[in-house]
Amino acid sequence: MNVVLYTEDFEPITVFDLPVNPDHIARYMGSHFRVPIVEPIRHQTPGYPMPAELEEYETLTIRLERLHWLRGQKKWVLIAEDEVLALKLRAAWLPGQQRQVNEYRRTIDLFAAALLREMQRGR
Repeated sequence: MNVVLYTEDFEPITVFDLPVNPDHIARYMGSHFRVPIVEPIRHQTPGYPMPAELEEYETLTIRLERLHWLRGQKKWVLIAEDEVLALKLRAAWLPGQQRQVNEYRRTIDLFAAALLREMQRGR
């Protein structure tokens, strides 16, 4: 499920995909949980021709807060404890943005295929 992540000042930071319902997180993990922030790094080892593909992990702590909404409804608000690290989360696209993103990806794929064909013809 796509959720909005907020700062301590209730400013939205990003939208990201949370694979578990916040109700389950609160029940089994409490009001704080961590998500990994994966950063690919390239490491060149002397004497080896190819660089190694490694991943470095940092963890972002997110706090769950209950918000009492209209007509007695209760909603979850997710608050990042490290705003800078939260910006490194892989953002999810909102439903209204998905069509344009898919068109962009299709255009890039067509461009890459055409470029590859031209490069192979030029050999």
